[in-house]
Amino acid sequence: MKGTGGQKRVGTDYLQNFKVGLPPIEKQIEFERIYIQADKSKFSGLKSQFIEMFFNTRNAFNELPISDICSNLFAGGDKPSDCVEEKSNTHPYPVIANGVGDSGIIGYVPNYQVDRPSLTISARGTIGYCAIREPFFTPVVRLITIIPNDKVNLTYLKFYLEQTGFEHTGAVQGQLTIPTLKQKKVLVPSIEEQNSFSAIVAQADKSKFELKRSIEAIDKVIKSLINNI
Repeated sequence: MKGTGGQKRVGTDYLQNFKVGLPPIEKQIEFERIYIQADKSKFSGLKSQFIEMFFNTRNAFNELPISDICSNLFAGGDKPSDCVEEKSNTHPYPVIANGVGDSGIIGYVPNYQVDRPSLTISARGTIGYCAIREPFFTPVVRLITIIPNDKVNLTYLKFYLEQTGFEHTGAVQGQLTIPTLKQKKVLVPSIEEQNSFSAIVAQADKSKFELKRSIEAIDKVIKSLINNI
């Protein structure tokens, strides 16, 4: 859709005359059902499986503080002075802060701080947002980074923390602190059981990706129909 003049806008007349390719309503409803259920099914299915595998038999597992299942846990510092907005050959490594948009990337630097697969947790703003990070990156602005030891699988830890939530401090603007996070208890099944759950998540992500590709293919067909009207 395109507007006119200095400020782009979409007028009522334009929308009233906008032509839409209409497959049979049964096909539309089928597509809607698949589209809506994709994320919902993935989340509810994984959550049910997670509860069945671990929470229903929680007495069989150790419960350890996060400080016991990581080789390093720290909060990011100030944004590096040599950080630039665009990735380049001289600045290839991402700088990551609290937040969800654009994966939290706020720029790029020549060097990195974290050289192992890790889990980052937003300590401010969207408190508790977890993301698995590939090496190599630099966390800043109090973004918490967990580098696990061999007792825990990253995917399992991410899912566990997302399901159980976090306590945070601060009367005006809440924040998650390192001392609070270190004391949080985590159920720790055997690494084999954690890896098994991680494989289930990977398969669910693969199915979601394949569905997304199907939706993108349908979108291209719809756009082609529109262009030929």
